[in-house]
Amino acid sequence: VLAGSVWTLTHPSFWEWGSLILSLLTVTLVQMGRRLHPLFPGVLIAVGIGIAYSHWWSYSGPILGEVPTGFPHLHWSFPWASLPALLIGSGVIAILGFAEPASIARTYATQDRIPWDANQEFVGQGVANLAAAFVGGFPVGGSFSRSAANRLAGAKTRWSGAITGGVVLFFLPFAAVLHDLPRAVLGAIVIATVMNLVRPRQLLGLLKYSRPQAAIGLLTFLLTLALAPRIEIAVIIGVALAVAHHLRREQKLVFDHWTDAGGLHFKPQGVLWFGSAYTVEAEFAELLVKHPEVTDVKLHLGGLGRIDLSAAIMFKQLMEDAKTAGMKVELFDVPPMAKSWVDRVWQEDLET
Repeated sequence: VLAGSVWTLTHPSFWEWGSLILSLLTVTLVQMGRRLHPLFPGVLIAVGIGIAYSHWWSYSGPILGEVPTGFPHLHWSFPWASLPALLIGSGVIAILGFAEPASIARTYATQDRIPWDANQEFVGQGVANLAAAFVGGFPVGGSFSRSAANRLAGAKTRWSGAITGGVVLFFLPFAAVLHDLPRAVLGAIVIATVMNLVRPRQLLGLLKYSRPQAAIGLLTFLLTLALAPRIEIAVIIGVALAVAHHLRREQKLVFDHWTDAGGLHFKPQGVLWFGSAYTVEAEFAELLVKHPEVTDVKLHLGGLGRIDLSAAIMFKQLMEDAKTAGMKVELFDVPPMAKSWVDRVWQEDLET
């Protein structure tokens, strides 16, 4: 798709000027209409102009074509034999179907200062997809373009969804009038409604805070362009890279240690989980080798943001090994969120 777009931009002799003019006019109507008044029907006017131009003038570009006007029929037959082949694809669709509306819902909820519940989002999408399954519909999910167009029209409450659904049902018997609608108009409507959601400045602004995170975001963006329409592959790659970077970062721990009359003080800092527990064990063993005179060891855990079960078991083993070697081991400043794990592993009261 990206290569095709570059080829198209560099070969203006193949351009369909009627489509180009309709696209520019549509974007202008939608963008300028919003500035005139939130209720200005820019999209509706653009659709009307596009249909009229395609029907009465010699428009040679692609059009929408036949639109089914009948109501869907309920059916209970499902191709159960195809279920194994659909599991991976359905999982990707479910993740993307939730991620996209969740992103825009959080954005608009923040702008309007209203609460947003992820559980309600899951329930709504789940019920909608179950209903779609019984009428042979496409997977249901939110859309940046549709949500942006809805908000562009001034929608603020759930009544917008109810009214939109009612209008669609009313219009369904007359959907054949959309036969001559140029696809260029549809594409321009999508572009015009999502333009305000594309924020390259914010993406590049990530460089100020984290170059790896900015690189992952930019790479994901480029992959969505290069792999379109299979953007789910780009999203999966981006999520995988983000998770890998997060795990690599959480493997890094900072160690402080000092000695005084009370013995050896050892203070790891970071997130302690099974992926980073081995580094604590290795660092602790190295300190004992460097300080053979130590008989008392004090482990300060206040710098750890989290301790999982594997790390708690590792600490227990360290304490047992140290006690076997004739050393006294004490724990200090166990994080509140990890104290239950630690208490269960050691089954004794800890000094905090």
